[in-house]
Amino acid sequence: MAGADAAGKIGLIVNPKARAVRRRYYRRRRFWEGMLPPDAVRITGNDDELVDALRQFRKRGIRVLATLGGDGTMSHAYNCMKEIWPWNEYPYLLPLPAGTLNAVPKSLGLKGEPESLLARFLEIMRSRPEGPFSHRVRYPLAIEDHKLGKTILAFSFLSGFLFRSIEQYYSNPSPGPRDLWRAGVMPVIWTFWPSRAGKEYFEQVPARVIVDGRRYPADKINAVLLSTFDHLVLWYSPFPTSIDGQPCFHFIVNSMPRHELLRHLVSLVRGRYQGDGHWVGTARSVEIETEIGYVVDGEIYHRQTGLRYSVTVRSGPGLRFLLP
Repeated sequence: MAGADAAGKIGLIVNPKARAVRRRYYRRRRFWEGMLPPDAVRITGNDDELVDALRQFRKRGIRVLATLGGDGTMSHAYNCMKEIWPWNEYPYLLPLPAGTLNAVPKSLGLKGEPESLLARFLEIMRSRPEGPFSHRVRYPLAIEDHKLGKTILAFSFLSGFLFRSIEQYYSNPSPGPRDLWRAGVMPVIWTFWPSRAGKEYFEQVPARVIVDGRRYPADKINAVLLSTFDHLVLWYSPFPTSIDGQPCFHFIVNSMPRHELLRHLVSLVRGRYQGDGHWVGTARSVEIETEIGYVVDGEIYHRQTGLRYSVTVRSGPGLRFLLP
């Protein structure tokens, strides 16, 4: 396969609204223009454009779908992808980090600038034109939202006061690292320094949570967290075990009193706490019914609180992520 043929087997989705794309690449240096043919790149601003781009990529017979953007860009691409390809024909995936969190590429160990990562994988494809390519399989969450009537593929699910943190983050129309820091640190400050905002932040919400057929004993909770990642952003590593790519996911359900959260904060954040009011483990199915919204991969659903909804979360189809 010639170099141009290798480049033609990659389809790149560029999100012009992603933080790094907007600030570094879109207006000043579009590195992809010197690496990929024009029909291998699509700049998409909404899901309709994204679906059209994926249809064209499938017609071209791409083997690798690359995304340049943040975690939300990847989530949208993978959810639209399931409308275009049968699950057993999904292309290899290459998430190029250009957002604020970049949790997906970090969890896969993809290090370096997007242009260097793309160049590295193009070289791999030139040297092994027929494959196979070194990859890692990850099973996303398949979140069936019964109120919306659709299933969402994602890598993380947050509700309760974690939902309020993300709302705080997105209160800035163009959030960045400072907003991320504030959203992550303010809950800790409010834990130590009681205030009206802190009390509202930690207010428990009614919820019914069932994990693999077992109901969580409390009717009000602080938070629910589901994730396919072993480690989260900033300093949060709340899971005591690794799932290492197995078709299951981590879960946490917490209903501890606020003073107990304060007392065991470090142990909770580092995944070392085991006690009343904190249920942590791995699961294959979780049912949640509550009235506060949730966040998946940075996307907010059911922002208006007080409206009851339910979701069923299972492991989704295996996705093949390229490795360097």
